[in-house]
Amino acid sequence: MDKASAPAVTPTAGRIVHFVLGDGQVRPAMIVRVWSATLVQLQVFLDGTNDTQPTQRGDHTLAAIDNLTTTGVSQVCDPRGWATSVSYAAPVEVGMLEPRTWFWPPREPVAGVDPRGGAA
Repeated sequence: MDKASAPAVTPTAGRIVHFVLGDGQVRPAMIVRVWSATLVQLQVFLDGTNDTQPTQRGDHTLAAIDNLTTTGVSQVCDPRGWATSVSYAAPVEVGMLEPRTWFWPPREPVAGVDPRGGAA
C-alpha cells in the first residue's frame, strides 16, 4: 500500500470507504470525522456474528471479539465498529492490504481485493 500519497478524492463526513481488518478482509465504513486528507475517524460496518462471535469454519475457529480474532477485528477497531485516527493507504498490488487503513471503494474490481469482503 502506498501511504505517501493522498487520495484522489477529499474525504468528507458521511462518505463510504473500505476499511481493512487485521487479516486483510475488507469491510465498508462511514467517515464520521475528518482530521486531514489522509486521516479519518470511521464507523466500520462489521459482518455481525461472522466478525464478532465464535464460529466454526473448516479447520479454524473465529474467536470472540474479546480475544485476538482470526479476522483481526479487535486489533483494528472496537466491538461497535469504531476505528479512530485511521490512515489512508491505496491498495497497489495483490495481497498488499495494510491492516487498519482505509481506501476508496474501487469502481471496478481490484486485484487482491475480494469484492465480497473476504480476504483475497
